[in-house]
Amino acid sequence: MQTELKLYHKILPVIIFPLCLLILVGYGWIGYAIITDRPGANGSWYLYLKLSKAQFFIYNLIISCIALGFVVMQTKYLLTKQSQLLTRTFWAFLIFIGLIILCEIYLQTRFVGKG
Repeated sequence: MQTELKLYHKILPVIIFPLCLLILVGYGWIGYAIITDRPGANGSWYLYLKLSKAQFFIYNLIISCIALGFVVMQTKYLLTKQSQLLTRTFWAFLIFIGLIILCEIYLQTRFVGKG
């Protein structure tokens, strides 16, 4: 179903793209730092949260992949002019952000300071 996009349908990807790319790079970098055993907060943050490397890597990988999926879906729906799916993707993105916030709050309750 192709319809003409309204202005707000064209603005949605402008809002979602930078946020998703920021999430993708941030969580992707943490995952990369875990895999490569880089020193510093990103590479050893799992220790402070009482998680294993694998658990924390999978958490970061899932978030990064979902953010990449939002970028791909928004691009596809924008190019094919599917306004309903653009709107649904925006609401799903808001739910995704809410879940990230809840997960981060939960992980902060597990935080154990070293020192």
